Amino acid sequence: MVYVIVDKIIIKSDYVIDLHSMGDGEFETLNLVGYYDLPGDLGKKSLGLTMMFPIETGFRMANSNMGRLSDASIEKGIPAIGTECTGRGVESNVQTYLMGIKNVMKNLNMIEGEPEGLPEKEGISNGMI
Repeated sequence: MVYVIVDKIIIKSDYVIDLHSMGDGEFETLNLVGYYDLPGDLGKKSLGLTMMFPIETGFRMANSNMGRLSDASIEKGIPAIGTECTGRGVESNVQTYLMGIKNVMKNLNMIEGEPEGLPEKEGISNGMI
């Protein structure tokens, strides 16, 4: 199944947004959006995706080979980010993810409009954490 997802679907992608939810939803957790700090366009594009998400806390992700979709995408040379929000479909986090996806699509001229709700990212300064 992993082969099909990566080598038949992801490889045909221009960008990847890896959405995760942590916890059981009974309490709010810190929302995070992570990028890969790599040289060249791959790193710049990953950071650019991160900046489009309405999540304040950004972090530098390491390619961990832990089986994350974003890791597999980066290994294939496809810009990717990873996100974490509270689990169990907390409505505010669902809206955060929807806005983030739409912001990325607007930034890439896939849909019309300007990105919305973009806070200054904590932890990211000049592309570095």
